[in-house]
Amino acid sequence: MPEDICGAETADGTPCQHPATNDNSCWIDSHGGDTAVGRDFRIGPDDHEDILQAAREGMSKAGCARAAGVSKQNLQRYLDADENTEFRDAFLRARHVGERKLIRAPLQNDPADPVEIDGQHARFLLSTSFDYVKTERRELEGDIDLGSVTVDFEDTDT
Repeated sequence: MPEDICGAETADGTPCQHPATNDNSCWIDSHGGDTAVGRDFRIGPDDHEDILQAAREGMSKAGCARAAGVSKQNLQRYLDADENTEFRDAFLRARHVGERKLIRAPLQNDPADPVEIDGQHARFLLSTSFDYVKTERRELEGDIDLGSVTVDFEDTDT
């Protein structure tokens, strides 16, 4: 039997034809394998600084992935991998820096050089990339006629 296929007996009695990954068995546990099979990450240590810098600038997770030339899904798989906990922690810290920049940017205005700042861009990025939600509170007073029940109301913005 060639060494490059598993060869373990399958449910129908025929030899397994999966490629051997370790000790001449495939990745299936019942065949003696324990090696995860899948694509290698397209992200490596050389990409870390590009990703972290993008995160520090307040870019979305997809933007951080584009900085490394990969998809958002590939970056997420890389962050989720057990062996990348140190990078994941660094990424979360960098995202925090970027988030603070987006929050503070519309608020910072140099008195010596006053500029009218529109914070819509920052609010959009915070809502789409950092799960910020705009909430609005309204107080209602009044009466509404519901047949035998009458309720009046007045809308006041607060």
